[in-house]
Amino acid sequence: MSVLVHRTTIRVRYSETDPMRIVHNSKYYEYFEIARTELLRERGLSYDEMEKLGVTLPLVASHAEFKKPAVYDQLLTIESRIEELPRSTLKIDYRVTDDDDELLTTGYTVHAFFNMRMKRAVRPPAFFLAVISPRS
Repeated sequence: MSVLVHRTTIRVRYSETDPMRIVHNSKYYEYFEIARTELLRERGLSYDEMEKLGVTLPLVASHAEFKKPAVYDQLLTIESRIEELPRSTLKIDYRVTDDDDELLTTGYTVHAFFNMRMKRAVRPPAFFLAVISPRS
């Protein structure tokens, strides 16, 4: 598989910051979620559509490293990348940069594929693999 990369730009809202106007560490996981959702949407699969097909992606692990703080009203680019076809889980890596392309945060999330009807973890469904596979 070739690497699948998507970039999403957001502006830091006041409600996402602490009294010093620095983004609270927990908000980065929301940024990761936005980037992950937009990566799939760009490939033609909304999360809503995935749920209608009976599959969700519950979080099973996450990690973030904070290099430099983001602040109120700053434009951020969140890069999400899938480097390997999923087998039993899906790992997505993230990089958060400012408008000068300075690295602020790195991280990753790991997700299971969960079949809502069977109420259990499953292997990646064919429709998902088709969506993230390289396009010709």
